[in-house]
Parts: sequence; structure tokens; C-alpha cells
Amino acid sequence: MRLLPKDRYYISKLRCSNLKLPIETGRWAGIARENRICTLCNEGIGDEFHILFTCKNADVSALRSKFVPNYYVMNPSKKKFTGLLSICNVQVQRKLSIFVKKIIKYLI
Repeated sequence: MRLLPKDRYYISKLRCSNLKLPIETGRWAGIARENRICTLCNEGIGDEFHILFTCKNADVSALRSKFVPNYYVMNPSKKKFTGLLSICNVQVQRKLSIFVKKIIKYLI
């Protein structure tokens, strides 16, 4: 079983920092890194790690519990983040791509 092109598209957006998260949009605007706060929960730096593992927004948390495996969410670390993005399990990658697709709607 292989990933569909649409799944690869969303995984690529995540891996290439192309989600219009505050960490990127703030950089474009010249905002200091420590001030690029998540616009969804107003806590923490709004980067990929934050969205995937620690954002406290109710909608994001619900999506995370539905699409991101519990192993990665419980006690998140940079090692788990890297592992999630490099995993070869197609089912996990498909769920992750759905998560990213749904999160994009909240970031616009």
C-alpha cells in the first residue's frame, strides 16, 4: 500500500514548514522568535511541534486525539517528532496527512 498524492502533499507541507504557522509568518514579518505565539491557543511558539503535540486549542486537541497516535502525543519529544515525520507506516502517514489538512483550515 502506498501513500496517495494528496497525502504526500500534506505531509510535504508539514515537513517543509509550509503551513502558515506563526513561526513562519512571524519570520516573514520580522517578529522576534519568542513572540511568534500560537494564534489558536495563545500559548507557546506556534511551530509544527506545538501544533502536533502541545497546542491546547480544543479543536486541535480533538483532531490530535483522532489522527495522531497516542505514543507520539504522550511525553512528546524532538525524537518522537522526528520519528513521526519519518515513519514508513502508511496508515499513520495517511492519518497525519488528514490531521494537517484539517489544521490548515484553522490557520487561515
